[in-house]
Order: sequence, then structure tokens, then C-alpha cells
Amino acid sequence: MAGLPLYGPLAAPPALLRCILYCEFDPHKGPRPVFQAPQSYVSNEVCEVLSDHLIASSELCGRIISVAAFGLRFVGHPQHIRDERYQ
Repeated sequence: MAGLPLYGPLAAPPALLRCILYCEFDPHKGPRPVFQAPQSYVSNEVCEVLSDHLIASSELCGRIISVAAFGLRFVGHPQHIRDERYQ
């Protein structure tokens, strides 16, 4: 995905599902993709650039969000896990 503009028109028709991605915030490693199919479709660098959207603030948790970047559209439903382990 190198060389693709961060913001711009989508490169693919919006109806195509190209990847399933699960990201999390690790307190030691920062934002990172944990699972994706196909593997390595979204790089760690792209995940880091989009981390504010892929790993959203508590205000966006429980809502459907959509971000267009790198010629793709990322659609997510961020969740907030409340537990002492994540403080």
C-alpha cells in the first residue's frame, strides 16, 4: 500500500469486502493488527497511521465508523473493554 494517498477516492467498488481486520491496543507495543484475513493485507504501519480510527476513543465505541484511506474504506464497530488489566 506504499505510495497510496491517505485521503482520496476509493480505488475499488465499495461493495467488495477485501479483508477482515481485528486490531487492539497493546500497552507495550501500541496499536497493532491482531488478526486479519487474508494475512498481511494491512501492514502494521497502516494500522499505526489509522489507529485513532481503528482503535477509537470511548465516544465512538459502540457505533459504526467508516474511514476512507489508502484507496480503501475501513468500516468498524469499536468496543471498550473495562477491566482492571487494561487501566
